[in-house]
Amino acid sequence: MMGCDNSRIFYIRAGFWIIGLSVGCLSAYTGRYFQNNDAMVYVEIGEALWTGRWWDAANFTFSPVYGLMVRIFQALIQTNPENEIIILKALNILILAVSMLSFEILLSVVRRLWGENNLSGDKPLDWCSITAICYSVFLVAALVSVRTRLINPDMLVMAISFICMSIIVSISRGNLDYSTFVGLGAAIGMGYLTKAFFFLYSPALLIAAGLSCNSARKAFPRCVIALVVALVISAPLLIGLSIKKGSFSYGEGGRHVYAILFGSKGDPLFPGLVLNDSPRTVQYQYGVQVTRPLTFDVTYWTIGVQPELAIKGLLVLFSQNFAEVFVQSPWLFFIIAWYLLKIKLGSVKFTPVMPMSVQLVLVVLGVLGVALFALVAMEPRYVAPFVCCFSVGLCLSVRTLPTYGWKHKLMSWSSYGLASVLILFVLDSAIDQSYRGLVSTPKKASYKESFEENVAVRETLGKNNILPGDKIAVIGSPPFQWARMAGLKITGEILYQEEFLKADRLQRSLAIESLRKAGYRAVIAIGADYERLHPEGWSKISGTRDFHFYLF
Repeated sequence: MMGCDNSRIFYIRAGFWIIGLSVGCLSAYTGRYFQNNDAMVYVEIGEALWTGRWWDAANFTFSPVYGLMVRIFQALIQTNPENEIIILKALNILILAVSMLSFEILLSVVRRLWGENNLSGDKPLDWCSITAICYSVFLVAALVSVRTRLINPDMLVMAISFICMSIIVSISRGNLDYSTFVGLGAAIGMGYLTKAFFFLYSPALLIAAGLSCNSARKAFPRCVIALVVALVISAPLLIGLSIKKGSFSYGEGGRHVYAILFGSKGDPLFPGLVLNDSPRTVQYQYGVQVTRPLTFDVTYWTIGVQPELAIKGLLVLFSQNFAEVFVQSPWLFFIIAWYLLKIKLGSVKFTPVMPMSVQLVLVVLGVLGVALFALVAMEPRYVAPFVCCFSVGLCLSVRTLPTYGWKHKLMSWSSYGLASVLILFVLDSAIDQSYRGLVSTPKKASYKESFEENVAVRETLGKNNILPGDKIAVIGSPPFQWARMAGLKITGEILYQEEFLKADRLQRSLAIESLRKAGYRAVIAIGADYERLHPEGWSKISGTRDFHFYLF
């Protein structure tokens, strides 16, 4: 087996930091104009927390910690609605660095265990191979799946997840101090305040921590303390959401998704004011400083509606979402192929089960994290931390056997080959993201051009004397950064663009008239199909590809 000294590990680690920060900065810079609609929600949650508007801050869809971080960063850098989306990409780089450091902490704890196994003659995979693979898995997960151009908390979720895993690994090595479990509870609580998913995932973390102890007698009081700490930290949001709903709630995202996918019964408690039935036109009022009430907390509007769950449908959803993990992240197949090769050339070891071995803990927690998301919705960024932990567990489970000749060379270089392939995925994604960020094509605008279109919409509305306080409506789901730039609130929604476009002229006029009667000044929509509606009063917005507006 190829030697693995400290100098080789140093170069692998240096490559991890250089590639991670360089590609992260490049992707953030070339994607600085990218506008994901969630970004505005987190900005406005942060503003609600900053100004003490607790009703707005208690959001059933999005959690508050990342929004508060955004607001603190904005206070330090002095952003405004014109440049905040661009400048906030710098915050993502800082969080990426924190996530990388958290992963380093996990690997440092794991390495001590690896050293003990190595000294005992257990023959684990050499540490250079483990670090090369684990670092490259992190990079592809963080930079290809999560990405630094998105304003959302998923990179922060990675960091918190790695801290939780590090603490559990430390427990498995005999660190049973009560302060360790207090730290685990604090990490779980902060995880929930960052993403509601942690509320459902926390039992798995606590059970894994308990099973990592060397006795049930020691595990029980320590895990209870961790649970109490987690609940104390989570309490403000749990209480706020429950008061706002009128019954217990930790978040309503899962219920909302199931109601859409499987059908529902009951009526929403907060349906909005229906102005017209077909095409469906609704007016939404929420808080006092929210740019678009409908999307600020989309699950709020369906509270009271209950999904009609069916086991068969849930199993189909789970299967489809689980398959999507591999469809959306094809690099996972290379990890599987590498692992099967290692089994062929050596062996694997996951025992003991009680107390749980570190490799078993990491693999099980990784699988559970993916499985929980597969029960609801799947995007690569959701499962990125769990893929990383799963991969670390796989590496730790590999046991080597004496090999000679071509088998020896294959065992030595397969790990570095896998790491190289994963880095190629990172570089390819960076090039693709940079191209999409700055170069427009006839079919698709670049991120920069899309941002400039929002500026053009804002300017057009200003030229037509539409000012802050005026009522604005949209059709479907167009980008709406222009509204925040202009200080406008989008409270009117013609919900389904296809329904509106397929309706006859009389039906469309009834929807538009309902908005006029409700005091709206303009309707904004996006799509080439609005060209044919110019005789009905629609106009294309100059400086855009297909933004259109109807001015009352």
